[in-house]
Amino acid sequence: GVLVWRFSRFARNPDDSPYYKALLRRAGVKVISYKEPLPDVGGWESLIERAIELSDAALIDKIREDTVKSHRLLAERGYSAGGRPPVGYQAQRVQTSTRPNGEPRYNTIWVPDQARAADVAAAFEMLLRGASYHEIHECYHLTKSDNALNDFFRNPAYAGWQVYGRRARRSRGERLPRDQWTINKEAHEAIVDPELWERAQDLLDERRHPGRGIRRSYLLSGLLVCGLCGAAITGSRQVRRASGLEYYYYRCSSKYLRGWHTCDLPSFRVEALDESVLANIRTAIMTPARIQELVAAVNERLEAASSPAHDQRAALVRQLAGLEQRIANILDAIETLGIGAGDVAMRLQDLTARKKRVELELDALTQQLARLRPLEATPAQIQALVESFQTTITSSPLFERQELLRSFVQEIKIWPDRGQISYLPPIVSPAATAAGFQRSARCRGGDSNPYRRYAH
Repeated sequence: GVLVWRFSRFARNPDDSPYYKALLRRAGVKVISYKEPLPDVGGWESLIERAIELSDAALIDKIREDTVKSHRLLAERGYSAGGRPPVGYQAQRVQTSTRPNGEPRYNTIWVPDQARAADVAAAFEMLLRGASYHEIHECYHLTKSDNALNDFFRNPAYAGWQVYGRRARRSRGERLPRDQWTINKEAHEAIVDPELWERAQDLLDERRHPGRGIRRSYLLSGLLVCGLCGAAITGSRQVRRASGLEYYYYRCSSKYLRGWHTCDLPSFRVEALDESVLANIRTAIMTPARIQELVAAVNERLEAASSPAHDQRAALVRQLAGLEQRIANILDAIETLGIGAGDVAMRLQDLTARKKRVELELDALTQQLARLRPLEATPAQIQALVESFQTTITSSPLFERQELLRSFVQEIKIWPDRGQISYLPPIVSPAATAAGFQRSARCRGGDSNPYRRYAH
């Protein structure tokens, strides 16, 4: 026979218990409960056993309900319901109340683990910059494998949240919608800014759906556009059956979304197209002479855009000086001539309000002119920019090379026999020449944009 402590220990589900006990009886094996021995009642033992099992099932459901309720209450108050804290945090017991017998009552909160918190924040930054799970895992080893990083980035604890009920317990861990969670959004110190965590969730959602978002395993992903039909050009893989070798191509996406007959653009080997685009950028865009031309063109447009603003600022300065003089005259009259303050109070209040409005307009215009200052690019800074590009594009990880291209390249149109690169001028900053590129400013609105789009 099989000896169990109670019948509830044999099977949690009351529907499973009779089935497996019947299988054992056919094999000549009897299940015996140590705490619930069955009396000899002339063949009615099985009915008593079934009643015990149903009673145990009802008790288990009640315990489960109470446990879930207590865990939700802990999450609402910002405390951990148990278990190991996620990597980057460590558990800390704090006294929260006193028991009726006078003993202290403790709960557990999570505090950042200084040894790993910076790595967690850096991993989220890498994700948003386009790094693959493999690259992030190689840098920080925050999980046992890169396959576990999706759940790692999905964890709302890094935004400072304490959450209970993210997954359904009776449906193989299916993730529940957020409106069914129990959340305390200020439970503990956040390692990752909540806005940045939300952006990471949007990126992960895009990666879940085929055809949406940007595949990060190809250098030019998200930049290539078909010159014939206007569809995106995406990377694809082919495996030769005979040799088992893998080959990678750029193909117009309309071919496999709408059919091969919809576009005549041929496929391009990834290595060949990558090198062709980079060669054109090196020889026609990222040269000291071309960057100097772009800086001069941008400065010319900056000067044209700032000229009306300078005139407007001069007029505001004169208006402000006039208002200040009128206010000073009124104050002198009150002091020297003995004019009653009540007689001119309304007039003085009106002039002061007008002065305040002019000062605000002048401040906003000054900030606008600061953004329209001409670029200062010395030959040494331009040369440093070119060298930084060469170093990054040849030896940096894939996601850094992708980010570098996206910092100034807007679009690359491909035809069967030619291509066109549309780009913004790389901006040179004296404080950032060691890092190389800064992301170009994208102003909104027609001719007011001094950083206009160029094509090669």
